[in-house]
Amino acid sequence: MLIIEPCAGLGNRMIALTSAFYAARANNHSLQVVWKEENGFACPMSRLILPPDGATFEEIKEYGFKKDVLGQLKGNSVKEKLRKSAEKYFEPDTIMNLYNSMGKKEIDRNLRMYLTVYIKATNPFYDLSGIDHPYKIIRPVPEIQEKMKWVLSTLDEQSKANVIPEPEVDPTDIVAMVAARLGKNTNKPKPEKHRVGVHIRRTDHVESIEHSPIELFVARMQAEIDKNPGTEFYLASDDTSVHVEMQKRFPGRILLFKNKSLSRDSLQGIQDAYVEMLLLGTCEKILGSYNSTFSYMASQLSGTPLEVVAK
Repeated sequence: MLIIEPCAGLGNRMIALTSAFYAARANNHSLQVVWKEENGFACPMSRLILPPDGATFEEIKEYGFKKDVLGQLKGNSVKEKLRKSAEKYFEPDTIMNLYNSMGKKEIDRNLRMYLTVYIKATNPFYDLSGIDHPYKIIRPVPEIQEKMKWVLSTLDEQSKANVIPEPEVDPTDIVAMVAARLGKNTNKPKPEKHRVGVHIRRTDHVESIEHSPIELFVARMQAEIDKNPGTEFYLASDDTSVHVEMQKRFPGRILLFKNKSLSRDSLQGIQDAYVEMLLLGTCEKILGSYNSTFSYMASQLSGTPLEVVAK
């Protein structure tokens, strides 16, 4: 048996779970998932994603004794029992270093050597390069599917209401300049809208803030408009000031998941983050943030091309 405890944020957990699924399958292990609710991730697996085919899962809570004595005791008991059953145990840094230094063969060797292996992980630890669309095993529960459809319909309504500004008259187009000055209608068809996803990670992600500054996104978004005047943007960010800034920069072009929760310490906040990840994947392409597993997974789950906006 392979026991996986995915850790950290939503994207990290999806990555760790996918590595574990294919590592278990390649080595004829059953897969058990230990899904931990904790400070910074207040959502059980059963309210987010379906278990991968053949996997079982155990949901535990780890909010600390001061906040949830009973939940902490139960969670500790489950983890202690499972860890004692394992012949080999890996911490996140250990499994990551082992994979990065020795590769897939060493992971396979350990899984074949021991009957039960327990892995905590935040990063990929198995080679998925030969697998077609490996993240297809990550599937939203019906609750998330319904919310995603509803929010997508609100984005479509926003798109209908948005009026994309008319492009400025090209100073080299004398006919158009004269027509504009005389107030004549040139009868040019309105540009056809197309939607680009933009994920701007802020708050506590120091690397994204440093390597993917706002001005770089502004320049890249303007380039999309220059290429296709009908461009609109679905903007995903964990900082509402970014929403305000981009609406000022690109009036009539920004679509938002309104009234979403940004709290990672609430069920709604984690669910809304997953919905936002799925919504990015409905766009034609994604402009993402540096070293963000959220940008990465939005692309991987949908197959939508990702361009990391970074200096």
